[in-house]
Amino acid sequence: MNSKQGISTEDKMAYKFFESLENLYNSINTTIKRTLEAIEDINTGPFNGRITKIDTDIPNVGITLNNKLVEIYQQFKEKNIKVFVSYNKEEKAVNMSILPSIAFMHLVNSTSQIAYYELEGFFNRYEEISDQKNSNMTEITKSKFPFIRKLGEKVWETRAKIDSKVIYEIYFSEEEVEELRDYIENYKEFNTTLMNYNLKEDIADSILYFFELNGCTIDQINDLMKNGIEEDLEKLGLQSQIKYIREKVKEEFQEEDLKSWELTEKEKRHIQEETAQIAMESLKATKQEINAEQVK
Repeated sequence: MNSKQGISTEDKMAYKFFESLENLYNSINTTIKRTLEAIEDINTGPFNGRITKIDTDIPNVGITLNNKLVEIYQQFKEKNIKVFVSYNKEEKAVNMSILPSIAFMHLVNSTSQIAYYELEGFFNRYEEISDQKNSNMTEITKSKFPFIRKLGEKVWETRAKIDSKVIYEIYFSEEEVEELRDYIENYKEFNTTLMNYNLKEDIADSILYFFELNGCTIDQINDLMKNGIEEDLEKLGLQSQIKYIREKVKEEFQEEDLKSWELTEKEKRHIQEETAQIAMESLKATKQEINAEQVK
């Protein structure tokens, strides 16, 4: 996707689509850089021999996402499924056919939400702990060892080595590092999941995710299935997924539709009580009108 020359009209629109993800990729790159700087601070800090260091080999989920989208785009094209259908110059947006858009948006949304959440969660927690450690160091220096501040950091570290309690108050403990490591491991796990995504095994979940995300009704789901999704699934040789999706829709979505129409006993009683209340107020108002007329 690095050249616009000698490519088809659809490939030109594909280029526009991938170009539109640049801000997301830049955001991910910035977050990864910030995360690595924080990890470096933890791993190389004083008394780092007390902790199990956090792995700095962090994959770039933006690259993984881009590669996966290109891979899926080629798979759709091989089955003669049009992915990009038009380009809106005013909005600078590419319009896609239904099934490819479902797959693409599921992956993009998951990356921007889950992966970004884990890295942001890591950094926010890192800053929170760091701020507390800095505050502790200031208080301890003032109250316990005011002379150390004048003698320099090396002396401070020497004094802290003697007092293990002080160490944990001013530097990261193993428990805190483990908490931060969980964010990184969750991020890596998502990157692996993204890397392993394939249409045969995962497209059905993407479709169901789309239905749920958009609050689709049964009628809307049936329309989408009949007008594009089923046809493209058949082109992909995934007819078996149609039955699976239909069954899941019946289990998860039809019950929700029925809930909105079928009243529970509690709801029935509530309506009856409200109706009775309205009737009593109406009767009271009528009586007041009659009394007013009698007074006249």
